[in-house]
Order: sequence, then C-alpha cells, then structure tokens
Amino acid sequence: MKYLILAYITFTLSACGAGGTSSQPPLVLQPNSSSAECSLPYLPDYPDAYLGIHQIPTPSSSLSSTIVTRSISFKDYNGAYGNWKDSDGDGFFNNCSKQQFTEKIYLYTLERMKAAGANSAWIYNYAPWIDVNTENLEIYVPGYSLSDDLVGWLVNEAAGMGIDIFYAWQLMTVDKNQNQIFAIGSIPTMAVLRKLMNAHETNMLNQAVLLEDLGVKRISLDWNAMFICFCGDTKEELLDYYLQRLASLADQLKNTYSGKIEYGQIGRVYPDDAVFSKIDSLYINPNWQGLQLTEQQNSKLTVDMVREAALIWFEQEYRRIYCSDEPECTITEKKPVTVGIQIQSRDKMFIDGWVEDGFCTEGTLENDVVVNCIQDYYITDFSVQAVGYEGILQAIDQQTYFQITGIDIHTGYWLTDTLIGNGEVNAGEGFPNISQSIRGKPAEKIVQYWFDGIAN
Repeated sequence: MKYLILAYITFTLSACGAGGTSSQPPLVLQPNSSSAECSLPYLPDYPDAYLGIHQIPTPSSSLSSTIVTRSISFKDYNGAYGNWKDSDGDGFFNNCSKQQFTEKIYLYTLERMKAAGANSAWIYNYAPWIDVNTENLEIYVPGYSLSDDLVGWLVNEAAGMGIDIFYAWQLMTVDKNQNQIFAIGSIPTMAVLRKLMNAHETNMLNQAVLLEDLGVKRISLDWNAMFICFCGDTKEELLDYYLQRLASLADQLKNTYSGKIEYGQIGRVYPDDAVFSKIDSLYINPNWQGLQLTEQQNSKLTVDMVREAALIWFEQEYRRIYCSDEPECTITEKKPVTVGIQIQSRDKMFIDGWVEDGFCTEGTLENDVVVNCIQDYYITDFSVQAVGYEGILQAIDQQTYFQITGIDIHTGYWLTDTLIGNGEVNAGEGFPNISQSIRGKPAEKIVQYWFDGIAN
C-alpha cells in the first residue's frame, strides 16, 4: 500500500527502550564511538510475543548477479530531529552534542545496512511550503528534514563504506503554518496540480545542482509519499498534464545532473512513451498495489502463498505497463526495474496494507470506539514480515517479465535499535515494532542471505 506523509510532524521524539522478555537482533554490531561518553541509549529488546504466530522461514537462495543494486533504505525521518532531545537544557543528550548524536545514529545505521548486504540506500527529504496561498509554492528551507550539510556528510560517509546514496523528495500537503493545499489521495483541480508541478520542477532542479556536486548516483523523477488520485471525470486531463510535466522535468534534469533518473516512487508507474524515453529505470512495488490476502489465507500464511500472489502481480503489472491490457505486447524497448519491498511486521499487513508507523494517528476499533493512537492496538508479528520477504524474493527470482536490476527495502531501516513502540508526543520514538523496518527483526536475516549469501 502506498506510503503517505499524513501530516507535518511537529513533535520531537526521544529514546525508548526496554521492557519484557527480550530477544537479540540477528545482526550484532557495536557502534563506533570517538568518545566514550557520547553513546546511543537505544535497546534492541522486545517481547517474545512479537515473533508472531507463523514459522520463520529459512532463506532459500540468493539474488542473481544481474541484480546489481541492493538497497536497504533509511526510514524517512531525520535521526536528530526524531530522536535527539536535550532534556535538561545543558545542550547535550546522552553526553552528545546534537551533531555528535546525529552522526552516531547515521554511522551506526550505515554499518548495519552494510552488514546486511546493502550497497546503496535511498534517503527521503521533505519540508513544508512557506505559504500554500501564494501563486508560486516555495519550499521552507529551514524546515528541511535533512539539511544540505547533513546530506553531503552522509553521502561522503556512505561512500567510504561502499554504499551509494540515492535521493527522493517527499512533497507535503501543508505549509509551515499547517495550512493545507489539498488532501492526500484526493483529486486535485487542474490549478492545484499545475501549482504542484511548477513547485516540484523548481525544487528538483535546485536539488539536482547540489546532488550532482555531491556525486549522488540516482534520483527520483517523481515525488515519494504524497499520493494524487488520478481518477474521476478529470482523470485523463490531469494524468496527461502530469506526465507531460514529468517528461519535461526529466529533460531539464539531464542538463545539470549526470546520475540515473528513476520513475515510480509516487506509488504507481503510469505508462508513457515520452517519460520512458528520458529515464533510466522504473520503480515498482507489489506492496503498494497488490498482494492483499483474505482473512482465511492470512491466518495460515505461507511463503508459497505470498510467492504465488507476487508472481501473479508481476505478470499483471507487466501487462498494465507495457501492454495496456492488450493480448499482444508490441513494445520492444523495456526499462530496467527496481523492485521495492515494503512489508510491515504486523498481523494484518496482507489484509489492510500499510499503516502509519512513525507517530500516533486517530483510529476506530472494531467496537466503534475512536482512539487517539490506533497504533497502540495493532498486533506486532515479525513472522508475517519474514514470510512476506521470503515469498516476494522467491517471486523476484522466478518471474520472467521484468528486467530486474535492483531491489530496494523501501523506507526499510529504522534509525535506532529500538523495537518497542511508543508514539506519545514528546516522549516516544514511533512504532518500529509494526514498521516496515527490518532492523533487528528476523526479516533482516532473510534479506542479508538473499543480498550476499551470508547466514548469520
């Protein structure tokens, strides 16, 4: 299901640890520290119940050598913004300055990604608009999740570990005063879409100058997170305009950016010859548009079940993109594909799809009671995620439709070792327990084996 930024997160989060019977994560590394005093306080403990009700599968194979890009991508928020909190006003948290703490979080996370077999990682930047009521939307630069300096430092440190950093922008629907330009998932007017496309073009051309200078190897042509519904009576008009603007943006990006341009992060690849002719690869994700199972299937979830559902999805997606649902495919030029995987570790992932994992949202229980933090009521199940990863990776290995050259664990790595959820405003760190993050969970072992053949 589509990954959406539901609101501009204005709260800060702090460390959350312990509690209950615990299990160790599959990868055990000690963070490097230049100072014995500055340390990360996060604990990898979790209750045994989190392991879930299904058998954890054993990875069956490793990726073909033709799949050269193996990404485990960062959870899409800034580690310092989300986890650093000066509780007593002395300018330090856990004896770390903000810069020390930020660097330590990212360096340790990069080390773990590398140990899990990653050779690349997407980062996702975002910021609110200055004022949605103006004719020309402008990004509020002080509100960047990742500052230019932090991006530059991160790219450099990752390169030293043999990891390429890729870059996607997430559009937000609100400005710095929380005024909304339109509701996520709704149908925009042409005026609103034109305003968004103008702003996206300006922003990405500006970002490309920096990213070229930093040596970032790949960027997303479209944005991530803010889904637009191209549907209803204006579907064709809006979609045609959207694709025309993306094709034009791709042309302009090539004037200043020499890296790869990938298309599909918005959540769906819309077939278009003009766009396809100007980009290097497509990004598709079976967890965004398919693989929903029935309650009965989900209760007896197996690797075979997920693999077969994924194989069907690959065929259907191929025909949607290249054949326009016609019996005969006439297109001969096909783009290389990155397959994103985004499976949350919760019991109803294959029934309900993706849910917010970074902060509390209001929700309704089965007895119609409305609660402020529905995330507290979800059932954590690491086995669902592990079965899902093994099943989809087997399908990737067996499908014959797409030329798959990359795998991406989409927004798939939490920035700390924490595995117990707590989304309370100004006190919690979010919900890594139900997240698509594989960090510290059985799915991490499965990804590691498929990526580099190492069993840990």
